[in-house]
Amino acid sequence: MTAEKQFNAFCNDLEALLSRYQEEFDLTDATLIGGLQMYCTLFAIQSMGWCCDEEEEEEEEEEF
Repeated sequence: MTAEKQFNAFCNDLEALLSRYQEEFDLTDATLIGGLQMYCTLFAIQSMGWCCDEEEEEEEEEEF
C-alpha cells in the first residue's frame, strides 16, 4: 500500500472514530479538538526527542 493510501486509510478511520464518539458520548467539539491537539503536541514533542519514557530517563541518569 502506498504512503498516500495509508494516510487516506488513517484519515478515514480517524473520521469514523470521531463521528462514533460524537454520536455515542456527550463530548463537545471543543473537547474532541482539545484531545486531538493534546496528542498532536505529544507526537511533535516525541518526534523531536524531547519526551522519553521514565526508563530511558533513569538509564541516562545512571550513566552520569
